[in-house]
Amino acid sequence: MKVQFPDTLYSNTFIALNITLQNSGLSIWNANEDNPIHLSYHWIQNNQTVIFDGERTPLPENVKPRKIIDTQVIVKTPEKEGNYTLILDVLKEGNFWFEQEGVKTYEKNIQIV
Repeated sequence: MKVQFPDTLYSNTFIALNITLQNSGLSIWNANEDNPIHLSYHWIQNNQTVIFDGERTPLPENVKPRKIIDTQVIVKTPEKEGNYTLILDVLKEGNFWFEQEGVKTYEKNIQIV
């Protein structure tokens, strides 16, 4: 997962982050089934979860194994200023987060102003 965004973001705002994803699994990531694959996030501060189950961003298309796509993920920043860690993850809605299946998440330290 590759993400492009600044080290500082404004509080309580929505931002669209450019992201590159590769389906390294053996199954198609279905964007339109009953339990679709979505992009989402968590915010952590001082080892405490501030926001779990962030906004969901649907995939723009089904993603076959080994396919790479460029898309965006919509993130809402925390309401309070401070230093946070943003964790981006993929999930199969109603079933599991990919991190729970051993897939590496994307983590970035961000200052919220």
